[in-house]
Amino acid sequence: MGHYVGQTTFGDGYSVRAIVRVRAIPKADKPALLALEAVDDSGLVTVYYLWIDDTGAVRVNNAVPTDQNSDGTSIAQVLISGTEAADDIAVTQIGSTGIYKGSTTITVSGASAGDKVFVGVNSGTDAVDLWGVSGFVSADDTVTVQFLATQATSVNVGFSYVIVPS
Repeated sequence: MGHYVGQTTFGDGYSVRAIVRVRAIPKADKPALLALEAVDDSGLVTVYYLWIDDTGAVRVNNAVPTDQNSDGTSIAQVLISGTEAADDIAVTQIGSTGIYKGSTTITVSGASAGDKVFVGVNSGTDAVDLWGVSGFVSADDTVTVQFLATQATSVNVGFSYVIVPS
């Protein structure tokens, strides 16, 4: 371990793996804490504490937690992503415009109300004829995908999605 002006180095950077362990107190709501200081443009310093709650989520707060699972803000948001093929999606004409709307639901394990959904078209025989593709969580583990099309027949397409937990 070497000491330099304001810096501590662990390991040699070549062959020695550095492990820094911060121990918790083995009691409820006494997680190991990492304190980091932030400074604003006026020089005011604020201490932020990072810890892992009992679900494995990383949390941050500007006070020492009294409840490790609800204090602070969870920053361990894990993106959910994947692809899903959907065949024979029925479409309905919008008025007499020659434009059709369609929707389908896909199962996305872990999606829940309030999550943000980003969806795009990635494959399928009808992919070039779709636009205005959007998605939302319509029920736990279920995403509804909506789109517009220029064809009157059912649609076969593949969707890519990313879910950002709320």
